[in-house]
Amino acid sequence: MREFAGGLVPILSCRDLAVFKSFFDHGKDWQDIEDMVRVGAIDVVELAGELAELLCPNDHRVARVQGLRQEIE
Repeated sequence: MREFAGGLVPILSCRDLAVFKSFFDHGKDWQDIEDMVRVGAIDVVELAGELAELLCPNDHRVARVQGLRQEIE
């Protein structure tokens, strides 16, 4: 929560945003996730672990996140 205009506003972290974008599984969302990884805003291992817990370890979105690590390196 962040203070804004005299009130509190909920703010998503980059990792939270990446989780939601992974759920939607759209091409533009994956480009955004790749950009977040490329600039170091999120950790691929942490994101893949969180997705594996929320979905299942063999979900295609978990594999796609894990693949980002190799694409970017």
